[in-house]
Formats: sequence, C-alpha cells, structure tokens
Amino acid sequence: MEVHRKPLVMQIPRNPSNAMTTLVSAMVSKVDPTIDIRYQLVWNFGGYLVDVPRHLGVNPALDTASDALVSAHTSYCSSGPAHPGHELWAKYSHALNALREALNDPSTAQSAETLCAIMLLMITQVLTNPTQGVTASHPKGAALVLKSRGSFGPRNDFEKTLLATLRGPVVLEALISDNIQFTQQEWKSLIGDGLDARNVDAGWFIYLACLPDLMRRCRRALRYSSTNAGTGLPELVSETVLLLEKCRTNIAALRHRLSVFEDNASPSEMTSRLHAHRVRMLSMALFTGIILSCVLTSSSGEPLRLRSESSQWSHEILELAKVAAKYLPLGTMAIVLCLYAAWISAASDDLRKEIEGWIIHYEKACLGSPAAADLTANLEKLERRFTFRDPWQDGGAFNTW
Repeated sequence: MEVHRKPLVMQIPRNPSNAMTTLVSAMVSKVDPTIDIRYQLVWNFGGYLVDVPRHLGVNPALDTASDALVSAHTSYCSSGPAHPGHELWAKYSHALNALREALNDPSTAQSAETLCAIMLLMITQVLTNPTQGVTASHPKGAALVLKSRGSFGPRNDFEKTLLATLRGPVVLEALISDNIQFTQQEWKSLIGDGLDARNVDAGWFIYLACLPDLMRRCRRALRYSSTNAGTGLPELVSETVLLLEKCRTNIAALRHRLSVFEDNASPSEMTSRLHAHRVRMLSMALFTGIILSCVLTSSSGEPLRLRSESSQWSHEILELAKVAAKYLPLGTMAIVLCLYAAWISAASDDLRKEIEGWIIHYEKACLGSPAAADLTANLEKLERRFTFRDPWQDGGAFNTW
C-alpha cells in the first residue's frame, strides 16, 4: 500500500550513550524517504521502519536487530547481495541471541519492540542470505508471538503500522508451508478491520489472506470426499468462486489504473515510486488470482476456461516483470514470487522456460547467486501444493527462495 510518513520526532533513549546516539543516527539515515527506490527500506519493507529510531534504547533485541540491519543494508548498497563479512554475521548472531532472551522474558516477549526486532531480522536475512533467502523461522516466530498475545489487534500506533506489514510475510509463509497454523477466526483477526476491499490496493490482499485457511479446508474435504458425502466441498467451491470473482474485479481496476498512469505520467522520482508500486500491486493481484484458480480447478474440476485465464495472467506477470526490472534489486523484489505463480499456470513449456529465465534474473539481482539447479524442483513442489496433487497429505514445508 502507499506509504504515509509522519514527521520523525526522536525519543530520548532510556540509557543514552555515544553508541546509542550513533545507532539512532544511522537508523534515521536508513529510513530517509529520498533514498533511491531500488535500495530504499521504507518503501520496500514497510512504513513502520520510520518509527523504529524513536523506539531504540528500550529493548536490546530491537537495538541489536537495528544495528545488524544498518550494517546489512550498507553492505548491500555498496557491494550488492554478496557474501557478508565476519563483522556483519557477528552482529546478526548477537541480534538473534538478544531476540531469544527477549522472547524468554515475559515482560518483553509480547512487546511491539520484540515483534519489530523479528521483522528487522527478517529483512536482514533477505539482504545477507542469498542462498536461502527468507526461511520460515522469522515469520513463524512472529506468528507464535501473535498467538501468545491472544489478540492480533494493535495496542498503539506503532503496533498498528507494524502489524499492517507483518501480516504480509505471515500470510505468504502460511501459503507455501504448514509452519503457520491459525484458526479461521485467528485469520480474520489478523486481517482485522483496517482493510477495505473497495480500496484497490487492499482488495487482493484480503482475498490472498483467505487462502491459507481455505486451502486447509479444501485439502481436508478432498481427503475425505470419497468416504463422506458431508465434507462441505460444494460450499468451499462456492466460496472460492466468489473470491475469484472479486479478485477479477480487483485485477481489472488495478490494470486500468496502471494503464492510465503509464499513459499520462511524467518522469520523476515520485513517478518512479508510484509506477513501481502500481506494477507491484497488479502483479500481486494476478498472483492471488492464479492461486485461487488453482484451488478452484483442483477442488471442482472446473473446465478449461480457468486454465486459459490463468495462462493469460502468466503472460501478464511476465510482461510486468520485464517492465519492473529497472527497479531491481529491492524496488520490485516481490515480483519474483509472482513469477513462481506464473510458471505454475503457464500453458506451454516455452513460456515456462522464459519465466524460469526471468526468475533467475530476479533472484540474481535481489539475492546474489540463485540456486538454479533446484529451481525446477522447487517450482514443481509449489505447484503440487497449490493444486492439491497429493490431497491426502496436509502439505509440508516448502523451502522457498
């Protein structure tokens, strides 16, 4: 969504020191909104980052995570997604230890600062771990903290912006693996009342956030459909049809908005940011539509119309990826996930090969050297998960990029 920035009013840390002053200053410089979109943290990882400097000096986990992120981003901007040095790894290890201590302390385990530390380490891992990318540990840890709180609602303004960003990685991790298990009510609570489907930037995410629980229920219904007529599968199919129809409307609105923008915009840095944002939003909506189509096709045996539509969406994602490549490495990093979905719904081997080439291009730009040898196996594993190829198995962890 669009980033709304507040004036940065600094809070004096409880334990001021020269080291803390240096850290605060360094973090302020990293959330500067004038940084090139290709390397900007706030635009690409969440508006909550603007608030981090004023929360330093309160929680050692957040302090050490901020220090690791500052070093990781500096290294990333100067030398790209290469192998980080010993000093950076030492900072990351120190931050992990501080986070572990915070999670074991009842007074800090559920705090906004501890949640924020998890988010910062997630970003740090993206910037420093090119061979593995984002593993399940940090999104899963954030989800466990949320469950332990008993409520997913924000307790203050900082948590409000933090949770608005956090739910994205949690939903995506739940889609590609079984590491995160929420009840249907917990998913509704996570999305909360802060999103309005009438907002084109929010619509696709509302439908995407329905998918982890919908897939779980469909998988279970398919598992028992041959032995129990009352599995509720027809109702699940109807639910998916409705979500897909809403997603189509959202895609059309985002497509129109991007087309109008490209026809009328003048070149400037803000124009570049808005263009990258709108390309990213349309790509994610198409990603959501493809996964909904996979679920519907697999659970209902829907005819070829869905597959034809999904293949068209694959072409569209591919073309958007080509346009958005100028915003790499960070500006359009999320599109690599959309390319994964495009590969799944591609109707020909030639299209799949072209998509694989662009996945490799994006992963190399964003993360360094991609594991090209494992790419096809990972794509096939993801395809089996989204198409319920083995419905008697409740999924399994998918080691994504």
